[in-house]
Amino acid sequence: MEIRCPACGSKEIRIIEDPEVRLCFKSVKLEGTFCICKRCGSKIERESRCDIS
Repeated sequence: MEIRCPACGSKEIRIIEDPEVRLCFKSVKLEGTFCICKRCGSKIERESRCDIS
């Protein structure tokens, strides 16, 4: 799985464990996590729809 920051395109992504967050990113469901870009600090927000059940 490759995650890129939508703001700056960096692949340096820090995954943060958070049991209250459900993140869907490019059809990959990461329950209990969200991501922060190490380069620009942008939080990669969870998407409202997720194709994986």
